[in-house]
Amino acid sequence: MPALEIIELSSEPTDSPDSNFIYRWADSATGKPKAKNSSGTVYDFVGPAGSTGAAGPIGPTGPTGPGSILSYAASSTFVQNQSSTVWADYGVTITYTPPSAGTYDLQTSYVWSLDDTGQDFQARFSVNGSFIEFHRQEPKDKEGAGDGGTDQRHPSSYSEPVTLTSGVNTLKLQFKGSAASKNAAIHRGSMYVRSLP
Repeated sequence: MPALEIIELSSEPTDSPDSNFIYRWADSATGKPKAKNSSGTVYDFVGPAGSTGAAGPIGPTGPTGPGSILSYAASSTFVQNQSSTVWADYGVTITYTPPSAGTYDLQTSYVWSLDDTGQDFQARFSVNGSFIEFHRQEPKDKEGAGDGGTDQRHPSSYSEPVTLTSGVNTLKLQFKGSAASKNAAIHRGSMYVRSLP
């Protein structure tokens, strides 16, 4: 059935159109469009639905949830050892610019060894040149065929809330032995910065 042709009028007509047309006008009280068909029926005129508009822009990224990993580093070297009493950087330094200044969770995990039962393995964080020493431990065994001078392995992990600036922050994991010529080693180490609740 062909579409009816619309005849635009300035006011409501007194007659009715023939069957091929409809009258349309604006209601004098409301301004809304009205229509009359060939049967004389008056009704609110609703035009055809328009096409769907283009999709709106994607909204901004939401905030990072608590506990999310914000920065991460893991050593590509299976083992790193040293025999000095001077603190050495382990190969997981993080250079991180946070979304805002504040307190973040600095975490590390590693396997350590020390080829001496009478000396201590030591580890600490360096946060922009300030130090947080968190590990000092004396092993109970040594010797054996191992890549750190001993076949003993001791898994360890630690977490510390740290204050970071809004600029670039340099975060390091450092380690040493308490006596010279004693092999202190870290195996498979990693370090993380996480958001706090």
